[in-house]
Amino acid sequence: MMTATELYTIDERKSNGIFYTPKFLSDYLAKKISQYLKNKENISLLDPACGDNMLLSSFISQATISNITIENVIGIDKDIVAINNSSEFGKVSPTINIQLLNTDSLFPFKSKLSNEGWKKLRNKYNHKRKFDVIISNPPWGASLKEYDNDLLSSNYSLAKGQFDIYALFIELILRNLSANGVYGLIIPDSIFNHEQTNLRKYLTQKTTIYYIARLGEKIFPEINRACSLVIGSNNKPTEIHKVDCMRLPVNFRKKILSKEISLEDVENELLHKVVQQRFSTNENYLFDIDLRNSEEGTLKRIETSSISLSRIVTNTRGAELSKKGVVCKCPICGKWMPYPKSEIFKCKHCNKSINIAQIKSEKIIHPHEEKGCAKLKVGEDLYRYTSRYKCWMDISKDGINYKNPSIYKGEKILVRKTGVGITASIDYDNSYTNQVVYILKLKPELKKFLTLEFVLSVLNSRIITYYLIKKYGENEWRTHPYLTQKMLISLPFPEIDYSSDILRKKINDITELIKKEIVDSNEKNISKKTDIIIEQFVASLYGLKLKDYLEIFDTLNSSEQLIPIKRLTNCTANEIFSKDGI
Repeated sequence: MMTATELYTIDERKSNGIFYTPKFLSDYLAKKISQYLKNKENISLLDPACGDNMLLSSFISQATISNITIENVIGIDKDIVAINNSSEFGKVSPTINIQLLNTDSLFPFKSKLSNEGWKKLRNKYNHKRKFDVIISNPPWGASLKEYDNDLLSSNYSLAKGQFDIYALFIELILRNLSANGVYGLIIPDSIFNHEQTNLRKYLTQKTTIYYIARLGEKIFPEINRACSLVIGSNNKPTEIHKVDCMRLPVNFRKKILSKEISLEDVENELLHKVVQQRFSTNENYLFDIDLRNSEEGTLKRIETSSISLSRIVTNTRGAELSKKGVVCKCPICGKWMPYPKSEIFKCKHCNKSINIAQIKSEKIIHPHEEKGCAKLKVGEDLYRYTSRYKCWMDISKDGINYKNPSIYKGEKILVRKTGVGITASIDYDNSYTNQVVYILKLKPELKKFLTLEFVLSVLNSRIITYYLIKKYGENEWRTHPYLTQKMLISLPFPEIDYSSDILRKKINDITELIKKEIVDSNEKNISKKTDIIIEQFVASLYGLKLKDYLEIFDTLNSSEQLIPIKRLTNCTANEIFSKDGI
């Protein structure tokens, strides 16, 4: 009989969130759970999305090594193929009662009340108590179209706002985990994203988290999605409880995937502890596991001398259009819209159904100037400080959401949404941008004190990239890395004494220096000399010293050396704090 991996295409597996666990990862998770498990007798074990039973099999094998006695095992999966192919697994041990069930764990036996369905499930297998260990690689990113939204929200507290199906599985796991029972999860790296604030709050407040590992991409063959491990127990944490944290760098990940080393091999070098209470006190309950305890002083100095960037600038995004600029005209209402991806789609304006065969495409982004066009800068046209326009966009198509023309007029800071770290430049050309570029303008009441060039100097400082790495862990290439608007406008901006004539003169000097560099430069980067002068000034505003910058450069040098990072390592901390500097 064919396995699910053989039966379904990659696209089908992505659509259904099917990412079967590699054995080395499954074995590692089982070993880690056994280390944190306090009760090791008569264990009841559950996997509510068991797939090919790799996780259950690994834990049963590890149990023998760790002297854990397993009494009952239940594996559940809504994919009948997975269950039908598990007959041999059901015979893995004559001393363990193993039951496999084909049902939807979110609503067992098609019950409209999830909790009732789970009571029925436990009664079916004469399993009155909750489970001691729940191990799972739940579906990631699976479509939720088959579920009624009201039904989801009435059964799951995490089914609100932007959420992923794996969050609902985590909620059902904790509901069915015994007091002090241990959970072990393989989940996507999106657990660290802003959209998962509610999930992080849920885990941080309700459970004692033992272990968080951020493993990155390529762990799952054929699937370019970064993954993480989270292990914890179903009880509230103490104030002093510390979480074992680990980030797997690219160089180690490559060696693990080539089987040169194991995950266990790198623990001694990479593992560090973070007090769980820090996650609770963070804004948005961030899992800032890249910030070691020894580094908290530098981050605190940055934050205590700052205000939010949102108090300095207004922000918006460019036109709702891809950089290719392919559009089409509705044959019914006559308005234009971005070219659709589906064969059958609805017009964004008149809501009428249209077959893609009824329309013709047209490109409104051109490599040369044409009548009715405006200069256009997309993400790849932005560098650190400088930018270049290479295209023009037709801004006459009725229906395309170009945004208010006023946002493009005048000087503005352009920030690239995608990529590692931050790429920010200033635009003096009244250029239009597209949706992957953020537009920042000074708030009117601050124009007599500050300049956009000065704001740009702060955004492009090594301090801000360091802050992004430590707060959000964006220190390596990902398939879809991006800087959210919320992350951008919440960045720490140094609090300025507007009454200081000396400070205002220095801001003006820096402004003129940046203007000259941008206007005169034919390069993608400003000169090293100017860069150091600017960094010296910004560092003084945050009150940072040489020891802070040694830490900042250590972080930059240990990050993946992509272009945005390399631009920042063109000098040293000692050069910034030389005798001619601060």
